[in-house]
Amino acid sequence: MELLRRMEARARDRLPEAVYDYFAGGAGDEVTLAENEEAWRHVWLRPRQLTGVSDADPSITLLGHDLALPVLLAPAAAQRLLHPDGEVAAARAAAAAGTIFCLSTRATADLAEVAEVAGPRWFQLYMHPDRDRVARMLLRAAEHGYDQVVMTIDLPVAGRRERELRHGLIPMPEGVAVATHLGQDEPEFEGGPGSPATGPAAPPPREKPAVGGWAALTWEDVGWVAEASGLPVVVKGVLTAQDAELAVQGGASAIVVSNHGARQVDGCVPTAVALR
Repeated sequence: MELLRRMEARARDRLPEAVYDYFAGGAGDEVTLAENEEAWRHVWLRPRQLTGVSDADPSITLLGHDLALPVLLAPAAAQRLLHPDGEVAAARAAAAAGTIFCLSTRATADLAEVAEVAGPRWFQLYMHPDRDRVARMLLRAAEHGYDQVVMTIDLPVAGRRERELRHGLIPMPEGVAVATHLGQDEPEFEGGPGSPATGPAAPPPREKPAVGGWAALTWEDVGWVAEASGLPVVVKGVLTAQDAELAVQGGASAIVVSNHGARQVDGCVPTAVALR
C-alpha cells in the first residue's frame, strides 16, 4: 500500500490538477471513495501453517486464460491524458506481467493499435442507442482478438463528480481524441473521456463534457451484446446478489463487483463489502 501511495503522490506532482482530479476523484462528497479503500482494511487473512508448501505460485486460470497473477488491468478512459503512449503502454505492461488488459470504449487508442502489443485482451463496452454502430465495433473487437466483452451497466447517467465540475472541460492533448474503434474511415464520436459516443462530429472535439451513458438498458441487452459480438459477456457494475443472479440468467460469463470506483453513486456499498 505504501508503494501505491508513493506512486499516487508522484502522479499528483506531475499531472495538471484537472487531469489528476479526473482520474482520482469520486462522486458527491467522496464518502464511498474513502470507504472503498477502508473496507479492504477489514478483510483479514487467516494463515494456515505447516502445509509443506515451499514455493508459492500465484498463477490462476480465468475464463480460458492462464495468468501469472490474479490481478487484471481494469478499463480506464482517456489514458493519453496521463502519458503519450496511454493505453498502448498499459497493454504492453499487462502482457509483460502475464495478465489481462481491458480496453475502455472511451480509450484514446484504437482497439487495433492496442491489439498489436497486448497479450490477453478484453473490450469494455458502453452501450449506445445506435445498435448498428455498436455491433460493428464489437465485431471489429472480435476480429482483433478480444475474447470477452466487459459490459458496464452502472453508468446510465454520469455521477456528480464535484472535482470535475470545479475544473470544467478538460482540454485533450493536441492530436488526441476518444477512439471510435471503427477504423480510420469512421468519423469520431462526439465528446471526450467522460462522455458517451453520440454520433459524427467534425472536427473531433478536444474537450470532455460531463455527460453519461444510455439509461434504457435491461438484462435482455446482455444477450444482445453476446449475439452481436459472438463473444462471452462479462457484466461489470454488480453490487447485489440479486443482480448477480439476473446477470447469470441473462447469459453473462462472469460478473465484476464494482461501484465504478465510487465515481457514480456516493453513499453506495463499498466493493469489498458487496463482494462478500
